[in-house]
Amino acid sequence: MQFKTSLNKTFAFQTFESFDPARLRSWSSLLLVFAPALLCFSSSLSVVLNTPQNRMHPTNYTRYKPANQDMYMLQCFTLWPPGGPDPKVVPVIDVFINEDYASSALYSSATNVDFISEKLVNEIGAKKYPIPFRCGCQTNSPQVVPIYETVDLKFDINGITTYRTCYVFPKLYIDLIFGFEFGVEFASVMDIENRTFNGLPMYE
Repeated sequence: MQFKTSLNKTFAFQTFESFDPARLRSWSSLLLVFAPALLCFSSSLSVVLNTPQNRMHPTNYTRYKPANQDMYMLQCFTLWPPGGPDPKVVPVIDVFINEDYASSALYSSATNVDFISEKLVNEIGAKKYPIPFRCGCQTNSPQVVPIYETVDLKFDINGITTYRTCYVFPKLYIDLIFGFEFGVEFASVMDIENRTFNGLPMYE
């Protein structure tokens, strides 16, 4: 899906027939005076724009736009806490896989859900929305996965209802979703066929 920006602005440059060093010195002085104020303003603006209330996308991601590219990137943080998942319980897995475990996977934003119902898994396909800009997701692997759709899901956790916007993976990249560390250290405890992790069910 292509997304073209509307930044076709015309900039007018004023030319001078003669170069005036005094004019240059005066402008340089002004820049030196106002530079600290501009830096403080830009820092505070960055903090304001990065608050949860102003984020368009899940708080689990860092969203940025690479230079000279008409594409937004989503930098994902690691899924597991230091030391990996607790072997005594089913870990918080922010990945939702559909019935056939092949055509799509969903990487959510810190939902704090240990068990995901089959009903929720089945509803994923009916709630997807196209993203209105080019988007890619880079996880622990250097490979970038193109993201075309999001899905808004409702979770009831301990009596509290929350809504999350999640990104839909076009294919199931286990190595990308869980990262190389998981593939090396924890692959033996995950049974996709029987839907278990450490012998416990991934789903209700």
